[in-house]
This record gives sequence, structure tokens and C-alpha cells, in this order.
Amino acid sequence: GCVGIAQAALDASVRYAGEREQFGKGIAGHQLVQELLSDISVYAFMNNKGGDTPTPGPSASASGHTAGTGADGGVPDDYLGTWSASLPGDRGASTRKLTIRQGDVGDQVLSLTAEGPLALGATYHCEFTAPLAARPADGEPVGIGPSTVSVGRPAASCSPGKATELTLLPDGTLRRTTTASGESLIYTRSD
Repeated sequence: GCVGIAQAALDASVRYAGEREQFGKGIAGHQLVQELLSDISVYAFMNNKGGDTPTPGPSASASGHTAGTGADGGVPDDYLGTWSASLPGDRGASTRKLTIRQGDVGDQVLSLTAEGPLALGATYHCEFTAPLAARPADGEPVGIGPSTVSVGRPAASCSPGKATELTLLPDGTLRRTTTASGESLIYTRSD
């Protein structure tokens, strides 16, 4: 119905805003665009009376699962939760906070916050979301689609990411690997 159409419009708008640049800046970094996307999100949520309408970004329902997917989503339970990592650098460490929520193919199941130092004492803060690409077979990595930037300060420091795979390692850590390049980062559970 109308709520589904609003959700589809929001998903398409967030994707577009993460890709489009105007005046040398990604339009997702413009306050007006962020406000408009927020208004669409509130409309979709409120017109479903707070029910199981998918919400953008890292929002979750009271059950801890992404709204709209229920407990039978496509992400294995062992992956669900919050994970953290740190990247050393010349200017200091950069941090990553990765949250995996339940969802089905196409749902935004991954949210990532990346923060760290820039030149001259400045810092960056980037927030990303990404969908589940496919339901994994038992024991197979979880495929995550390309990420979009939902918040970028400064916007030039935040770029959409490529498709990745998540793998639980025997020691309980989680490896996120960029499918195209093979680059990976190891996360530890933080919740």
C-alpha cells in the first residue's frame, strides 16, 4: 500500500543521495536533503502505526530485529549484534562500529559508523547502511550489498562502499571482506 510505496521512495532516495554530487559535495551531506529523507522515514513509520514497516539506516524494532523482517530473516543469529574494530594510522587510530540486524534480501541489515582523524586536527564521521545481498547457505559467508552513505562529515571523506562478505571466525571474531579486492578487517563483538 501507501506505506510500502513511501518506503520504496525512501530507499531509492537514500541510494540516490549517497551517489549524487552537486557543487562539489555529495547531496546526502546537505541538511535539507537529510531533513527531507527524515520526513519520508517518519511518514512511513507513523502511517504503519509503529508496526513492522522497514525503517532506513540502523533503526530496529523493540525485538532487536530490523522492523519488517521478523525472526525468520536471512541473517544467521550468530552474526547479529554490534561489532567494533580499529585501524591504526599516521594521524591516530580510526574506529569502526558495525551493527548487523536481522532482515531479508534487500533489507538494510548492516550499519557502519566510521570515525577518525584527518589532517590539521580535524576528524571525520561517516555512517553507512547496506542491504543483505542473498540468503547464505549454512556455513557460508553472509553477502552484503554495496553500502550507501547516510551521514558524512565532511562529506568528501565518506564514499559509498563495495559489496562485502561477513564471515564468523573460530575465535568468535567477524571478518568483513571487500569482495572485489579481498581487503578485510577483523571485528570483535561489543554487545
